[in-house]
Amino acid sequence: MFWAYITLIILFAIVAFLVKPFIDYLPVWLSFIQSVTLWGSVSALIYTCAISGLIFDIIRSPPM
Repeated sequence: MFWAYITLIILFAIVAFLVKPFIDYLPVWLSFIQSVTLWGSVSALIYTCAISGLIFDIIRSPPM
């Protein structure tokens, strides 16, 4: 249990250390998230997977 606490403290320290750079580059992150090309590509990928039968295979697990 001791190592779990140590790992948790280290993870929180890493997150706290990365918050400042993330906030400093927030306009860059927002421009990337608001990209029409990114969301169009993601939407096309999800649509293609959905109509190709991938969702059927994930849900039903048919034999080979």
